[in-house]
Amino acid sequence: MKFLITGGAGFLGINLAERLIKKNHKVRILDMRDKPKLAEGIEYIKGDIRDYSLVNEATKGIDVVFNLASLLPCSRAGNMFYKVNVGGTKNVIIASNEYKVKKIVHISTSIVYGKPKVMPCSEEERVAPVGNYGRSKVVAERLFSSPKNKVGYTILRPRLIVGPGRLGLLSILFDWISKDKNIYLIGYGGNRFQMVCVYDLIDACISSINKAHNQIINIGYPDVPKLKDVMKSLINHAKSRSDIVPINPALARISLMVLDWFKLTPLNIEHYKIADKDFVLDVKKAKKLLGWKPKYNHEQMLSLAYDWYMENKDKLQGGVASDAPKEGLLKIIKLFS
Repeated sequence: MKFLITGGAGFLGINLAERLIKKNHKVRILDMRDKPKLAEGIEYIKGDIRDYSLVNEATKGIDVVFNLASLLPCSRAGNMFYKVNVGGTKNVIIASNEYKVKKIVHISTSIVYGKPKVMPCSEEERVAPVGNYGRSKVVAERLFSSPKNKVGYTILRPRLIVGPGRLGLLSILFDWISKDKNIYLIGYGGNRFQMVCVYDLIDACISSINKAHNQIINIGYPDVPKLKDVMKSLINHAKSRSDIVPINPALARISLMVLDWFKLTPLNIEHYKIADKDFVLDVKKAKKLLGWKPKYNHEQMLSLAYDWYMENKDKLQGGVASDAPKEGLLKIIKLFS
């Protein structure tokens, strides 16, 4: 089969492309970033998903599209979230209909739920995102159920994706742990904050090619420990002298709201609004419709990601990924931690 991966130069996209190549499929990537180092045989088109003519050209001859292209919350992109996350998805759907693509597997986000009231949170829970990123992803999801769309789809809503090569905010956490700095938690760490390993998410993506047609599916490792226990496990794995320091959640949110306004923190509303809350997805539907069985628990996936970071940090600018949000005022806190 021949696959198109939009946003395929990112962390998930590269791993997915390489898995498909190993299965002897053909892979084409569309991404606006410069071409990264990729496995041999992967076709690369550099360009913007907002450019319909480019999306149309990239979709020719494709059997299945994995739609990963998206602006992320830390970009604080405002209205641009809608232009990329909604407009880009609309382009993918229109082009896929024109060329009679067999399936679109769309990567959405658990952030569409906002602050879920029921735990674990099923796909039937009302969507109520707290920021523009989540709102744009809700609008993008709804495009698939339009009468104008005749292409089958599966929408995946993953929790925080972790694994080797995943950086962003995690590169800041790993940097602090590697330097024995204190790790500050919003709240007291008794909440359960779910994650999913990139390798398990790829399993779900591939299973979605022929299963769960026209369905929305939650993805996350089901057995979720307390956040403070996950952090302690990572600190122990790293043989670090870092301590966990809890911060009163009300005080933290007020402070971060002000800092966020002045762009002095890497965290934004879709981070600090839920950081001390339980956030666990019900993944029974993934197991039933996709036959999905995740292999990596929270401690394992974070350890894999941390080890990759330590092996590659010298190649990163200042020991932190170039795509990581700026530390802002945290740089000063870091000096005294």
